[in-house]
Amino acid sequence: FTYYLQDKYKSKKETRKDNEKELDKQNSNIPFPGWDSLEAERRQSGPSVILTIRDQAGNIVRHVLGSNEKGFNRVAWDLRYADRSGVNLGEQPDEDAPLGGGSMATPGTYTVTVSKLIDGVFTQIAGPEEFEVIPLREGALKGASYEEINAFRQRFEKFQQNINASRTVLSDQIETTEALIRAAQMAPDITPELFNRIYSMHNQLLDTEIELRGNETKGIIGERSDLTPGNGFIAGSALNTTYGPTPHQEAVLTRAENQLSEITEEIESYNPEIEQLKEDVKATGAPWVEGDRLPEK
Repeated sequence: FTYYLQDKYKSKKETRKDNEKELDKQNSNIPFPGWDSLEAERRQSGPSVILTIRDQAGNIVRHVLGSNEKGFNRVAWDLRYADRSGVNLGEQPDEDAPLGGGSMATPGTYTVTVSKLIDGVFTQIAGPEEFEVIPLREGALKGASYEEINAFRQRFEKFQQNINASRTVLSDQIETTEALIRAAQMAPDITPELFNRIYSMHNQLLDTEIELRGNETKGIIGERSDLTPGNGFIAGSALNTTYGPTPHQEAVLTRAENQLSEITEEIESYNPEIEQLKEDVKATGAPWVEGDRLPEK
């Protein structure tokens, strides 16, 4: 895609620096901008240009980061949908692909618009322009229809998101019980019964982790674990070809979805007991544990 910018969109800091250069050329005093202005500069994410790609139904397929330079700019879309597997706290974007891509787009009619993003506000500056995505050649074998491929993609994206969320939540639960064990060891009024409850919950979580991720002990010596939901990622290879999913890939995804659904129910069922453990440990005079409410004043 090619688009033209009359001028580069500048950040608050860039604008201030330009003004200061002009004052310096005129041998004028350069005033101190003030702490609030400098803090606003520090917080601001640089202005950016975003290309928004939509399918024929108007659904957003992908946001692509454009170039913010005066004059003509050219940006390529890699013909992939947005990555919808989920976003984790503290996760840093890939500088080469800050709006990362997922599955291949199917042939069809798409539109693109160009917008500027400044201080969290999207403002469209060009488009929409319509374009076609077409296959380079006909395959030797007849594959799935584009409708079937898109339906499978949506299923797989939901599976990716669910497994990422399940792994993250379970890891947080395990870390919480480990923190509760350490806090309980510092509590003046801890009881053997409460200690046993924390350890029991921790072991339950580790058992569920084996169901979700596989047996780490077996993995050390190269021994195969039982099938886990993660084996369902094999089905995703269907979205990197023009043929779409095979019956085997459909079956693999279905099995993984069903297994993950059962494990997700287990993970959710632990939350009430973990919250109760946190309250009970707090009542023993244990120190504050991350994830808990702020200590009472």
